[in-house]
Amino acid sequence: MLRGVSADGQHRCGVGEGFGQYRPGDDAALMPLIDLAKGACGFHAADPVQMQAAARQAHVAEAALG
Repeated sequence: MLRGVSADGQHRCGVGEGFGQYRPGDDAALMPLIDLAKGACGFHAADPVQMQAAARQAHVAEAALG
C-alpha cells in the first residue's frame, strides 16, 4: 500500500505541524490533493495559530479534518 493512501483509497496527510516560524510543509498547496487532513493537536507539533490555519484550509478545500 502507498504511504498516505488508506485501504479505501482515500488520501490522508498530517497537517498543521509547525511552531512559530518553523513551518515544515505547504499545507495550503496540499489540501486540494487529499481527502482527510490529520491535524496536529495538543501541541504535539503545532501552535494554535497553525492549527487554526490548517483547519480553515481543510474546510475551504472540502477535506475532512481529523
